[in-house]
Amino acid sequence: MLQDLSTTAPEGPEAPPGVALRVVDGDADRRLMHALFCESFAEHFGSSHDRPFEDWIATVEALPGTDPSRWWIATLDGQPVGICLLDDSKAEFGEAYVRTLGVIPAARGRGIATWLLACAAADSAERGRTGIALSVDGANTTGATALYASVGYSTRQVIDVWCYPLLDSA
Repeated sequence: MLQDLSTTAPEGPEAPPGVALRVVDGDADRRLMHALFCESFAEHFGSSHDRPFEDWIATVEALPGTDPSRWWIATLDGQPVGICLLDDSKAEFGEAYVRTLGVIPAARGRGIATWLLACAAADSAERGRTGIALSVDGANTTGATALYASVGYSTRQVIDVWCYPLLDSA
C-alpha cells in the first residue's frame, strides 16, 4: 500500500493521551523491540514472531535500507506497547517504507497505530520523501488493512501467495 506525502507536514502529530515515542537505543531496546514484535504478531498466521531474538535481529539489520535511527518504541503511560520500523529500501522511488508496525493486543483501539503511521509520514516528508509504502497481509485479522486505508494508504499491488504441503518422502 502507498500513501502520497505531497500534502503531509513534516511536523509530528500530537500524541494520543499517555502515548510517547522514543528511538530504539541499545541491546535492551532491541530485545524489547523483538518482544513487542512477537506479542503484536502472535496471532498472525505465517509471522516470524517465534524466531529467537538473535535470528530475528540479524535479519532485520540485514534488510535493505536499514536505519536504526528510525526504529521506534511507543509507550502508553510509560509501558512499551508498540513498534514502528522505517527504512529507506524504497528511496530510489522517492518513498520511505514502513517495514514493521505493531501494537500489542492490550493497547489496540487507542489510536497508537494511527499515530505511529502519522509520525512515520511526517518523518518521511521531512526527509523529502514523496510517498510512504508498506506491505500488509490483506487477510490478517487485526484490521490493519482498514487502518491503513483510513489514514490515506491505497492499494498499489496485490500478490497472491499459495502454500502447498510437501509430502514426507521418508
